[in-house]
Amino acid sequence: MKRSTSYLFLLLAASVFAACRTEKTKPTVAYISGQYVGAEDSVLIDVRDYGKELSYNTPISLDTVFSDTLGNFAVTIPLSEGKEIVLNSGFDFNKIFVEPGDSIYFETDNKHETPIEVVSGRGSDKFKVFLKLRSLINYGDFTDFDSAQVVSEYDRRFGESQALIDSVKPHFSEAFNRYLKAQMIREKHYFEASFFGYLKNYRNIDIQRDSAAAVQMELDVFDNASIGDGNSDYAMDLMYLARSKAWKADTANTVNRITHYKHVIDSLDISKRFAQQLLAQGYLSYLNEGNVAELEPFLTNYYERYPDSDYNETLKDEYRDWYAISNGQPAPDVEAMDPDGTVFHLSDLKGKVVYIDIWATWCGPCLGEMPHAKKIKDHYKENNDIVFLYISVDENKEKWLKYLEEHPDFKGMQVNDSGNFNSNITKAFKVRGIPRYIIIDIEGKIFSTDAQRPSSGEKLISELDRALEGPAA
Repeated sequence: MKRSTSYLFLLLAASVFAACRTEKTKPTVAYISGQYVGAEDSVLIDVRDYGKELSYNTPISLDTVFSDTLGNFAVTIPLSEGKEIVLNSGFDFNKIFVEPGDSIYFETDNKHETPIEVVSGRGSDKFKVFLKLRSLINYGDFTDFDSAQVVSEYDRRFGESQALIDSVKPHFSEAFNRYLKAQMIREKHYFEASFFGYLKNYRNIDIQRDSAAAVQMELDVFDNASIGDGNSDYAMDLMYLARSKAWKADTANTVNRITHYKHVIDSLDISKRFAQQLLAQGYLSYLNEGNVAELEPFLTNYYERYPDSDYNETLKDEYRDWYAISNGQPAPDVEAMDPDGTVFHLSDLKGKVVYIDIWATWCGPCLGEMPHAKKIKDHYKENNDIVFLYISVDENKEKWLKYLEEHPDFKGMQVNDSGNFNSNITKAFKVRGIPRYIIIDIEGKIFSTDAQRPSSGEKLISELDRALEGPAA
């Protein structure tokens, strides 16, 4: 009996020891490896904490690694919980939800339209589900359907996507299931609230929108706000919805709109960390529109309220940069080339009101504004105090020149500042999306860094008339 008791004691001790070892060896990292197929040299890869970033242009880097010359890479990511990350390189852009203990391998090329097919390893099933959902709800596909097919095809694909999520739910963690739920709510809202407008404005596909469905989806986004923490798409959607509410509350006064935006975010049932992110995202988006003076007291309040926020330094840096190009500041003297190869400087136009249109031949929305721009130019055709300056950021100058040759009715001053979003004009004015419109007054000072689009019609004319009346205050 004594021997048996001792044996049982040893078994119990071994079990306790094993349990302790299991607790101690709980995974605290994830491994991501793979190959950039077709790479001819080493690829620089920035691993980003994407779900917590304020915008694409304010990255939170977890690590930076290089592949070998054949594109093979491996990275170890310390983490205590699941999170959305991005592997960003000049070769490809891949969003992945990773959890401690994952060891995911995948292969990709540098063609955005090519689906990723080689995926393996522990945790790779999450990536496969995400890739499948992305292929089902690929908005580029819907532009190939006529107006009668778009809604029914979307409903079919959305239903298939939801069925997939329901079928795999038992196999995944609560964190990943929550992430997928947030993604589907966001996708549904985008379709109901925004995609129809895109089809109408840029694809000439006019579909009668179900306004009741759009309103319901807005409510769903707000009601489920807490599950959007860590999901970049959901956070951005939530921020713009809160801004839309603020706009409807006061279309005239920017300070009142920012106040209302803050109230909307403060009223959400979300974590303190997520509230900090959404407030910072909103404030940054208002800064991006040139609302520098209006934002100052809100930023001061933010720093006092959240002295340890991870976003304080980013907001301070962005404020400083935007102040330098705020209304009334001297416009940066950007340089470009005219069609003959002659160097152009923005300062050459001092003494004129300058309406700058930053565009590119590859930018569909830019080209969609051109017919409206002709009407604006016709309105001012007898006014010699205003210049319409078109700055193409096309990297391929030949495409730009060919476009000008094929569109002789495209009037205005034409220059090229090659480099896309690394061009002089985009860096000087912090341009992160085109088309972008800027007004410079007769003294060469900034009147507006986010002017009205030509398609706004009378709104733009009113803004240009104010600029013609005198310099920015």
